[in-house]
Amino acid sequence: MININEKLKIVTISLIIIIFDICVWAAITSIIKMIGFKLFDNYTINAGCLHIFMLISMYFVVKKYNNGRFSIDFVGMKLKQNSFRQLLIGIGIGMLMFFIWFLILNVTKTVEFKGIGFMFYPINKVFLSIISALMLSISVAFTEEIAFRGIILNQLMQYKGKIFALILSALMFTLCHMEDYNHFYTLLYVFGMGIILGCLYIMTGSLYLSIGLHFAVNFGVFILTFDNSLLVYEAKVSNSLLVLYFNYSQIFTELVMIIVLIFINLKYSYIRRERSFLGKS
Repeated sequence: MININEKLKIVTISLIIIIFDICVWAAITSIIKMIGFKLFDNYTINAGCLHIFMLISMYFVVKKYNNGRFSIDFVGMKLKQNSFRQLLIGIGIGMLMFFIWFLILNVTKTVEFKGIGFMFYPINKVFLSIISALMLSISVAFTEEIAFRGIILNQLMQYKGKIFALILSALMFTLCHMEDYNHFYTLLYVFGMGIILGCLYIMTGSLYLSIGLHFAVNFGVFILTFDNSLLVYEAKVSNSLLVLYFNYSQIFTELVMIIVLIFINLKYSYIRRERSFLGKS
């Protein structure tokens, strides 16, 4: 049985390793670029390799603190009858969030939707962009959910309780994204996603719902960044304003979802208390 101090140690070591991986990978890619090797100029390959690097590191963390063996149960990925259903629900919620963001931008005339990429670009380019976004989204979703929810949030909950664990793990999640996002509102969006993903993990005790949501949200964002190959739109504002308005729509949607999750959690807490009271009477 891992004691309380050991749980805090797991969190600290995991965070240090994640930051170390990010810094080391940044140094490696910089050196490789300096010698003229351009493979890691490709964002998909670069980010994908980084997350594989991090996933390997988390594998050894779990193995070290789980009696020398790796177990998916340790990170909340135990397969149950509803695991696949939770994964699909998470994907559905993520897709809904993405299309709400896009709808807000369209309604406010920030962007104008032009059509599907197959209508404008060669099919091989669109297909390659979709596959790139798909593979990157899978690697990011699995790695970050295992690291920040399956290990860090999970251990923090056992150390200091749910609220403390939820907020601190979301802050750590945001900290480790500062290299990619340096705008305040973008980081606020990342923090909001950390809260939502953490809530889903706490409510279900499983990573599958949060993995599905994380995957779908990332996939939606990535297909807009690879030359608009799937969803083609025309921005009506400058790039800086577009990013700002997109962050606004993301943060608004997150706030609504957080309120809904709080309401659902309070409702089920009330039902559990009623059942407990009836069972005792």
